[in-house]
Amino acid sequence: MAQLLTTGATLDVSLDATLETLRWAALGGDQLPHGVVTSLIKLAPDVRCLNFYGATETPQVAGYYEINGGETEGDKLESEKRQASCHHCPVGIGIDGVQLQVVNRAGMIVAPGEVGEICVVSPYLSLGYFDELTFDELNRDKQDLKNLPPPAKSYRTGDHGRYLEDGNVQCLGRMDQQLKIRGFRIEPAEIERMLQQHEAVEQAVILDALDHNGERMLMGFVVLTLSSSPPFSSAMSDSLKTMLAAQFPAYMVPPQILNIEQIPLTPNGKIDKAQLLRLAKKRNTLSEKLTRQNLASSPLTPMQHDILDLWQNTLNRFDISIDDNFFEIGGNSLSAVQILAQLRNKLGEDLVITDLYERLTIRQLAAAFSQDPVAVNVQAVELSIKQRGRREITTDDKNNRLARRNKRKTAQKKEMTNETR
Repeated sequence: MAQLLTTGATLDVSLDATLETLRWAALGGDQLPHGVVTSLIKLAPDVRCLNFYGATETPQVAGYYEINGGETEGDKLESEKRQASCHHCPVGIGIDGVQLQVVNRAGMIVAPGEVGEICVVSPYLSLGYFDELTFDELNRDKQDLKNLPPPAKSYRTGDHGRYLEDGNVQCLGRMDQQLKIRGFRIEPAEIERMLQQHEAVEQAVILDALDHNGERMLMGFVVLTLSSSPPFSSAMSDSLKTMLAAQFPAYMVPPQILNIEQIPLTPNGKIDKAQLLRLAKKRNTLSEKLTRQNLASSPLTPMQHDILDLWQNTLNRFDISIDDNFFEIGGNSLSAVQILAQLRNKLGEDLVITDLYERLTIRQLAAAFSQDPVAVNVQAVELSIKQRGRREITTDDKNNRLARRNKRKTAQKKEMTNETR
């Protein structure tokens, strides 16, 4: 095989093929990860890769970026610098007669590194859709670019992009792929790029899904590198979340990150998001079944059982173990307040909101609020200053407060006993 025309995602699936004779690879239709090209060049050292960019409303190929297998050392150094700044290959420059421009909302060209919208400037744009919108109607709500020479027209693609220092354009994904979680707007590509910086992660996809209460939540999917060791585990999932939490606010850290063997694709070679969500639902159903079996086989204390019942009803999920972190299984500040109110009413405990933030599992909560003085010394989960405010809360602070609470309750019992006498 001397020539290949496909999408980057499809190519990634078939990279175990023998490709020594491959000379040209034309890739398009989606963002092209650097890792896919690097793997291809290892299999076909003399290949010349073209990353094509275009849209239905523009020339089929409006822009391109070339990556050669036989680069010089200087070219490789520049390529490494570019890969360090972005995970996906640039879409390059426009073909003859076409310009790729990155503009702000006012239609002005942005500075290198600044994010804007990619526009295709060309006299060869489509006239519109058959029996539907004309070109002018397609761009009716979009500001025209400034000072275009006739007969050139501009089409705003709806893709986020930026100029690199060398003048090439990099596509950062669709503008309409923004997610909104609890009122916050999120760019999933930012989270995906950060996950892919982890040495064990080859690919990452971030989607939004409905949690057990019907609210939107983030869900992560990762494909590990072939050399990844150890295999994926809850510890690695926690490690990835910790890495994200160090860079992003809490609402941008997915409560759940699943490991999959490969990213499923649609017949068009795009990521099959619906299949990913079905896979997540199937795994969560199995997890819920196993958790119920484990709870049935391991008896709980009365306090643990009461708190578990409250968590299940508030979060509307029944795959909760007594060692699950409240905020990692879908809890948030609103549900924390609801839990607090129900604990006060049901258990008669003198609680404050920090009690939940300091002890994030059922096991820790149950032990902290028991009458056993030894249980009061249970080690609390250490929270970052960002989560608990500027003041450091020491273990002594927590135990002193709990000790005072237990002392008050003991005094109340003695007082009631004396009254009955």
